[in-house]
Amino acid sequence: MIREAAKNAPDARLVCADIAAWEDPNQYDIVVAWDSTVHLPKQQQIPTLRKLCRLLRPGGVLLFTALGVEMEVSIERDGHAFYYASVAASTILETLHDEQCQTVLLERDQFPENHVAVIALRNDA
Repeated sequence: MIREAAKNAPDARLVCADIAAWEDPNQYDIVVAWDSTVHLPKQQQIPTLRKLCRLLRPGGVLLFTALGVEMEVSIERDGHAFYYASVAASTILETLHDEQCQTVLLERDQFPENHVAVIALRNDA
């Protein structure tokens, strides 16, 4: 995905890293975490969301997905184990608010599946 993004935005600074462990002193205009935080252990969900918010410049946009319900499950698909976890949508909204981010969209984009797409905007300082 990084290679594809680089083709379309050759001047952009793109980062591919462990989302929970990654630390960066920089701030960004946009942070995208699509279908990635759902694979973190549940106890890392909120600390990681807080970090993503803090990576935004004032006016920056956060685009991410979550499951939107309190859950933690491991499944097997095509011979591979997959782990999924999430906190409730209300916890996500509360965390965004606490981190000075305005929720622009929280949409259950794969109804009836538990999957939400979220767009948040960091408030101006």
